[in-house]
Amino acid sequence: MMGGFVSEQRGPVLVGVYVDPAWRGREAGVADALLRTVEDWARTVGETLALDVHEDNPRAIAFYRRHGFEFTGDTHPHDMPPYGNEREMRKAL
Repeated sequence: MMGGFVSEQRGPVLVGVYVDPAWRGREAGVADALLRTVEDWARTVGETLALDVHEDNPRAIAFYRRHGFEFTGDTHPHDMPPYGNEREMRKAL
């Protein structure tokens, strides 16, 4: 699953990302298809798509980078387990 909402400050934001482990990976293509759908929606309401990713999630970071997202330098605390920081990434649409 993947969802999105429009933030007054940030524009379109990607949220709620989860793919069952049995369907993860490039071969399955589930995350790629879901992201394309969210990006199609985001183009109707903004010029960029933002997301927050936990700093200790290299697999997600690699996925987002592969799709053109870059770190913005903005971070904020992740206030529930696993604690740490969320890093903002953004992509021009």
